Amino acid sequence: MNNKLTRQQKEAVALLTMGTFLEYFDVLLYIHMAVLLNDLFFPQTDPLTAQLFTATAFCSTYILRPIGGFVIGRIGDSIGRKPTIMITTFVMAISCLVMAGLPTYTEIGITASVVIIVCRMLQGFSSMGEIMGAQIYLTEILKPPARSVATGILVSAEAIGGFFALVVASFVLSMGMNWRYAFLFGAFIAGIGLVARTRLRETPEFVDYKRRMAVKREKSCQEPEIIKNIINEERVDKKAIFAYAFTEFHYPVCFYVTYIYIGNLIKTSFGMSAEQVIYQNLKVSAFVVIGALIVAYLVKKIHPIKIAIVMALFFFILLPFIPYWLNNASGLFSLLCLQCLIMSFIISGMGTLEAVQCKHFPVSGRFTVIAATFGVASTSSKIIVAFSLIPLTHYLGHYGVWVVFIPAVIGYWWAINYFKKLEIKRGAYHNYPHEDPPYEDTAVNEDDYEYEDLGDEYEPFKNKCEYSTNLINKLNEFSKEKNVKLNMRLIEKAVTFAKKWHGTQMRKTGSHFFYWHPLKVAEMVAESYCKTDMVIAAILHDTVEDSECTVELIEERFNARIAQMVDRLTKKRFEGGENIKLSFEETINRLQSVGDIEALFIKQMDRQHNLETIEGLKPHKQQKMADETNSYFIKLIAIIGDKLNIHGKIHLENKMFKSCKNIIKKKKG
Repeated sequence: MNNKLTRQQKEAVALLTMGTFLEYFDVLLYIHMAVLLNDLFFPQTDPLTAQLFTATAFCSTYILRPIGGFVIGRIGDSIGRKPTIMITTFVMAISCLVMAGLPTYTEIGITASVVIIVCRMLQGFSSMGEIMGAQIYLTEILKPPARSVATGILVSAEAIGGFFALVVASFVLSMGMNWRYAFLFGAFIAGIGLVARTRLRETPEFVDYKRRMAVKREKSCQEPEIIKNIINEERVDKKAIFAYAFTEFHYPVCFYVTYIYIGNLIKTSFGMSAEQVIYQNLKVSAFVVIGALIVAYLVKKIHPIKIAIVMALFFFILLPFIPYWLNNASGLFSLLCLQCLIMSFIISGMGTLEAVQCKHFPVSGRFTVIAATFGVASTSSKIIVAFSLIPLTHYLGHYGVWVVFIPAVIGYWWAINYFKKLEIKRGAYHNYPHEDPPYEDTAVNEDDYEYEDLGDEYEPFKNKCEYSTNLINKLNEFSKEKNVKLNMRLIEKAVTFAKKWHGTQMRKTGSHFFYWHPLKVAEMVAESYCKTDMVIAAILHDTVEDSECTVELIEERFNARIAQMVDRLTKKRFEGGENIKLSFEETINRLQSVGDIEALFIKQMDRQHNLETIEGLKPHKQQKMADETNSYFIKLIAIIGDKLNIHGKIHLENKMFKSCKNIIKKKKG
């Protein structure tokens, strides 16, 4: 598989990474300067009031995220990923500009507090669409492992943005400069990000989805009884939503304890200045940046979920010692080590997990579901940890951090294991980084096979006929046209094999020998997806079901992959000590459960040819075939096409839709 990025893909990664860096520089600048700015914009009547205002200022950044997630998500799913990213960047720039010129509490009183909180809320709203939009954009334009690497780099840019926010904050304070310069700089670089992102193009996956939906809406006006099963075809896995929420819940807990809770501890218990706290957090941020980049490198070879599982186990071991460590920390270096260890828990999944999770939500509502879920999870967890730690640590001391960490860790463990099951189900876990088909052509090497081993009983079937000649000629055309090598000798052997086992069987129309059908299916498969093993599996797909041929014989004469596809396509089976016949729906569900997209494509072409040559069936069987195709299969065609990188999947979808419509119209007539 070719994993090299195109020039357009590289440009998109660069622009989104730069934009994420700029936006998170802006949104984290206030948080890291909070030890100074909270004193300027909020009343400081007593320590408890100061703590409450600190928590309020922290949470105000995230309070609009649930609403923002839904609103921005709806915009992203309606008008596109690119416009949404542009809107959020603009909002961030304006918010920074307002904060740069805002008078302090001593100058205008509580108005300063209100305005700063509103600006922080707008920044949280903006950052919601920024990181989610960028991650979804990259997920939709890249294949694994580049997908996880790119989103890992993207979130590394978020960490780098936070790091440079600390650098600027530290520089401004150490040089005695006006803090407003930092926010003016933030507004300036947000403007740069906005201009740069005008070069982005909309994702092909979203464009293709909107095109398909437009076609379906047009058809639904004409034939609502056909389209009703597919216009709302993409269902959202509710357990996946909860799992996604739990993978986001632990981040705010770790972030708040590391930067805010321990930061205040450094300030109060060790008598450090605001500048020294910021410098301490700067070191932690540098560790996060390096760690995130290391994880982005590791996911080139290791599935992100495997990394997350290892780090979760590590944190399980660390968790019992955290309160003891806080109680007995001897100095800043000791606390720095603890801060880095806590942040290592979230580094393991920063961005890389999102690349995995995005693909488990349908493109029709992906932005809305992800952004809204992220907004609710991140906001609720930040509010809970910020306000609960005050009474918890007041009564329990540092042992209060257990109360917020334990549910976060347990939820995270359940969530990553649920996504692990989903990845295994779609065949993307154990084969990583080769997550998606196509597989290598297992039958293309001529030296791997015998061609004269069929025996004397096959001799009468070696003669070329009209059907086989037509197939061979078409395959030669496709091979030249697509510049693909095919093992034609093995394909000719498969034709002989199929003709022998189907023998004199006739199609129900009585106008063709039965083996004409699998040869036509093989031709239809090769026209869109030209691979030797796929062509042969298509030629042989009915041999086990309609004759005494066995899967073992196919594996012996051809190979294991071809035999596997034929076996998965066979409806008549011997299982549990009895002969059974799978329904069409059961066959499709089995193919989906094992993630065999190539076998599904053969089944698609098999069904298409059956629809086109349906005259031999009784009217009620024709109706049944059209209904079950409409209900269970049409919705999968675009997914199969995406997985196999098949061009013209819309044409294939429309072709099957038209076939079903013609059958229903015939019944009405």
